[in-house]
Amino acid sequence: MALDYLILPIVAVIQAALAAHRLEPAVPYSFWAVGFVGLLTAINLRGIRATARTNIVLLVWMLVVVGAFVFFAIAYRTHQQAGVSALFSLVPFYDSATFDPRAVATATGFAALTYIGFDGVTTLAEDVENPRRNVLLAIISVCAFTTLFSCLLVYLAQLVWPDYRGFPNIETAFMDVTRRGPDATR
Repeated sequence: MALDYLILPIVAVIQAALAAHRLEPAVPYSFWAVGFVGLLTAINLRGIRATARTNIVLLVWMLVVVGAFVFFAIAYRTHQQAGVSALFSLVPFYDSATFDPRAVATATGFAALTYIGFDGVTTLAEDVENPRRNVLLAIISVCAFTTLFSCLLVYLAQLVWPDYRGFPNIETAFMDVTRRGPDATR
């Protein structure tokens, strides 16, 4: 319970503030953090309908961003390596030169945060038609969808930026991956 309602919002605010600060470094990080806390609080205080509408808007925006990333990552790889075969590699899963079991163990805890909160699907279970079937289906669908898209995004990001040690700022590494253009070198 504490993870859903306390830790996840804190992680979301930290990540959003880090990204915003990286985009606009002249504005202090603390301003961004307080601003995002205020915005999220205001949305939640408006009620469940306002929260639901906001979630729909955010979902559409995130689908556009993810779709653009997938498109441009594929275009980048096929342009860099001259062909579709550049999209298929086992190196993002296992590279003997850089594999570290401790790093995998450390990342496992962070990856678990991806699935905390999926139980939010059950929040209004009593209002669902045929809850015995539909709530179970919704939970499994959310987990499957999250797994597939997370794996796809991380896989493509690893293909675009193979050396994870080269990120200028590891907390906002995805921003660096999205900025890699056709003229970038490995």
